[in-house]
Amino acid sequence: MLAAVIFLAGCAGSSTVSIGAEGVLDYPEADVDNVPVFATVEALNKFVDAMAANDKYGYREALVGAYAVSEGTRVQVIGSAGLGKRQVRILEGRYAGTAGFVITEWVRKR
Repeated sequence: MLAAVIFLAGCAGSSTVSIGAEGVLDYPEADVDNVPVFATVEALNKFVDAMAANDKYGYREALVGAYAVSEGTRVQVIGSAGLGKRQVRILEGRYAGTAGFVITEWVRKR
């Protein structure tokens, strides 16, 4: 759990998109086309815990609770879900209008 807290603490920074502001989804950890947007904060927490534990099976299980949203998709930050986590509303594409949860650094300024 401590590793997860350290991981999330490093996610917040001066480039953080404020609540109420728009940004775009970006997954800086890998060269991928999609960003996981989790339906519940609990699913996001499972993902973070699996990442911190280097649990590849837990990581895959956690992704079952996520939407695969194209990188670069516009979102609005609509809330905070704890340290290093944001609630977002997807503004375009297949999941437009859907709310979900992401790691703070996965939303960058436009």
